[in-house]
Amino acid sequence: MASLAKDQYFFGNNPNEKENKTTVPFCVKTKLHSAFTQSEIGEAIFKMLNKAARLASNYLTDEELKKSIIENLDPISHVISKNYHSEDVHVGKRILKKVRKPNPIKASPLMLKEEINLLKRLSSSVFSDLKTFSESYYDQVMTIGHSAISQRISEIIKHRWELLAQFANVTKKRLQDIRKITGKSTLKKADTSREEVELFLKQVADVNFRFHSEILQIIPISYLRRSIEKEYKIICKSDQDVTDFVFNLVFKLWENHTLKEELKTTAISTIDITSQSLTEDYEKALNLYSKITNLKATLRFNTQDVFFVKFYKLHNRIVQLNNLVPKINDLLEDLDELDNFSADSACNAYFERIFYSKDDFIEKSTEEIKMDEFNFIKDLKLRHRACPTEGINDLVKSTYKRFKESEKTPEDLSD
Repeated sequence: MASLAKDQYFFGNNPNEKENKTTVPFCVKTKLHSAFTQSEIGEAIFKMLNKAARLASNYLTDEELKKSIIENLDPISHVISKNYHSEDVHVGKRILKKVRKPNPIKASPLMLKEEINLLKRLSSSVFSDLKTFSESYYDQVMTIGHSAISQRISEIIKHRWELLAQFANVTKKRLQDIRKITGKSTLKKADTSREEVELFLKQVADVNFRFHSEILQIIPISYLRRSIEKEYKIICKSDQDVTDFVFNLVFKLWENHTLKEELKTTAISTIDITSQSLTEDYEKALNLYSKITNLKATLRFNTQDVFFVKFYKLHNRIVQLNNLVPKINDLLEDLDELDNFSADSACNAYFERIFYSKDDFIEKSTEEIKMDEFNFIKDLKLRHRACPTEGINDLVKSTYKRFKESEKTPEDLSD
């Protein structure tokens, strides 16, 4: 329910509805109540309308029901915007809420354009890591849940603010150094010229070491690793390889810069690192993560609301379930056979740290399937006990038998 968009008018809870310039928080209910001498009649009609809408959903096919859920999900853009910070802005006598978004680094008068371009590439994963939720929002809701998605989005936005705060600290330190060099003690960031930044760079003892250390201060290693995979199609073997790869990028930046002859550095060449290009296993893993996530969402959908679903739908769900579980397990086995390093890198790239490795994904997916099966067979048995004349006992037995043979059904569900 938390993942569905709030239709305020339908639920009689329109916060912006007014009558005679007065806000009416429950206008629909109020009108129903006032239409009768006894307000209880209006309340009963309101509840009947809501109940009728719920009963109508029982006659939708699974595809129609799935479509209705997708069309009424709380938009991912709204889930994201809810996690943005806001501040009060005084406009005359009014106080307005202004949303503050952590936007990507685009420019700074304290850095050259070439430095900013490199920073943008190395921080790209920080500002594009909501892409996974946007592209497979429904599947994510059905597998990890709406609250987990909202929490993860909140963490991502927090990381963006932390990165921008570190960027501000780095540029502030540069401004302090430029003030000392130029003798302009009151110089502001916005008034700093390119010539003054170039003068600062010429005075730095080691321009490679300085900019390299600034990058490491601004961007965490985990995000640097993912940005390198995303932008340069390279997988680094260790954290040290990540920092060395970044150093090589910095070295090449100044090596090819027009100021090269005027800059100071102790480095004479790039550093040899242990890395590899994105492999075939990496691409296979990405494809498998996508397929398994989609199938898990379908499985979760088919194992919910078993107690209330129509009989013909129940039969179809069991048929699908008998096909889905073996298919997911086969794909998990295919994933397990892939190279660990490539599959782990693909896992971090695809799930944005929802899962931390291939093994973590396989273990948690197996537990999720087991729990979905557990809930499904439990609800089937409860349904049969409540409606013994419905004739689903054979379905219960055949489904339970398969679960028991795979040794996944808890003992308390045994006959």
